[in-house]
Amino acid sequence: MKRSSLMRTLDIVVVLALPVLLLVGIHSARATEPRAPEATAAPDEQKLARGKYLVTVAGCNDCHTPWNMGPKGPEPDMSRMLSGHPQSAQLPPAPHLPEGP
Repeated sequence: MKRSSLMRTLDIVVVLALPVLLLVGIHSARATEPRAPEATAAPDEQKLARGKYLVTVAGCNDCHTPWNMGPKGPEPDMSRMLSGHPQSAQLPPAPHLPEGP
């Protein structure tokens, strides 16, 4: 059985187009892969100062920074600033209050 010239032409097109399609597919797959973060620019000093101001005036450290007993009483542990309280921290028992009205 003889193949028509159209079939031979289609075979040639497929054989030539297949590597091109594979390369395009590989390239597009690589483009969607997560990339390593690029070198970050220096932080914007004005934004850092604004963030520090907001954390300070909102009292975020009051609840979100662990406290230690210092020489003058409880004080925030700034080495763990805004880290929250450790899950393993044991709280003292609740005080016994007299009967209320």
